[in-house]
Amino acid sequence: MNKEQVLSILKKYAPIPDDDDLTEEMIDEYASAIEYFEEHPHVSCIEPIMMTFSIDNCYGVFDHAVDVLRNLTNDQVVSHLVEAIQSKHEGRR
Repeated sequence: MNKEQVLSILKKYAPIPDDDDLTEEMIDEYASAIEYFEEHPHVSCIEPIMMTFSIDNCYGVFDHAVDVLRNLTNDQVVSHLVEAIQSKHEGRR
């Protein structure tokens, strides 16, 4: 997979469905996108990752997504965090 394909996957799951509505295939696809950015960190993933967050925890995959964001600099992430906390979507806050 390349970066554009992975970003497309993240956008597909913005926001990710509730845990009860997720299939194993959906979780695997989302996890593969997160794994890509664990191995290839890039600022282009910040907003798409944040847009996927929901109230549930995506069976632990969100922990890995947060790790991806933690590996970027504060200067890269903070403006996106400000937008996320102002979102009407509860899961992004």
